[in-house]
Amino acid sequence: PTNLYLEVDEVVTTVESGELTITGTMEAEDDDVNLEVNGIRIYASNLVGNGVVHRISTVLIPPDLVIPEPEPCSGFGCDFGFGGGFVCFSGSTTVDVQNKGQTKMSELQIGDNIAVDGQTYEPIYSFGHRAPSAKSDNFVEIKTTAGNNVQVSKEHLLFVEDGKTVAAGSIQKGDRLANDAIVQSVKSVSINDGLYAPFTPSGKYVVNGDILASSFISFDNDSQVNVGGINFSNQWMSHSFEFPHRVVCHYLGQCKNETYDADGLSEGWGNYPLAFITQVFGLGTVAKTLVFSTMIVVFAAFNVIETAFFAYPVVGFVAAIMA
Repeated sequence: PTNLYLEVDEVVTTVESGELTITGTMEAEDDDVNLEVNGIRIYASNLVGNGVVHRISTVLIPPDLVIPEPEPCSGFGCDFGFGGGFVCFSGSTTVDVQNKGQTKMSELQIGDNIAVDGQTYEPIYSFGHRAPSAKSDNFVEIKTTAGNNVQVSKEHLLFVEDGKTVAAGSIQKGDRLANDAIVQSVKSVSINDGLYAPFTPSGKYVVNGDILASSFISFDNDSQVNVGGINFSNQWMSHSFEFPHRVVCHYLGQCKNETYDADGLSEGWGNYPLAFITQVFGLGTVAKTLVFSTMIVVFAAFNVIETAFFAYPVVGFVAAIMA
């Protein structure tokens, strides 16, 4: 095990009948010492458990032992899955599937047409994250005065009354969301029924009846990204960033057999972009500004291309050429 940390109020030489949480597995070869970590000897006597929690009879702690503190997770990646919680909805969150009605996130499939606003439906072309057995304590539960509630990760973007998007974790009681949904209460929660983040072409969808949600996340825990003194919305930045993914998976329909990594992130389309953005936000101010400035120019080009070639009937011709 590599993640064993002990907290003590004073230097001790023995601890009787204590409990340790040990990450990893242990194999007792005999009745003598079977594990030593950071100079701490744990005796095999009376060890019970399945490799996660063990009750021990004796732990010998050298008086001069310096016990390391866990290093806190820092940076953008900690908020978005690397060392923290992922950005998603819980598996029990529902969306309106065309000709089927309210359906749990855990039951959605690529190709399902879901409500994105009013009576408008769009297909799910990909899942940025799909982890049926995942858990997270990085969630909030938002309840509206209409009696609807949603469990969503704190960094996930939700639409508010002025059409802007804000991080779910920043929403407070009394806030007015899109679709005239008024927030009645907000509380932090943990979820254990899976994590899901479907993508639609418009980058939005309605969850649990009246809450308009984005497909995307809040960059750097803010509603906007400031580049050279100019603010760009996270929704526009993310939707533009998604253009290549949207072309391949939506317009060309090449992602019907999408696969996911061990964390449930879409392989290639979810894990690599997330790692890239993590690195960008870890750059210094000047370097980050240069990278984002370049991205803005590229994103503007993406918007022109999508409007000119994919938002009109010519899409069928383009798709046929590129298939």
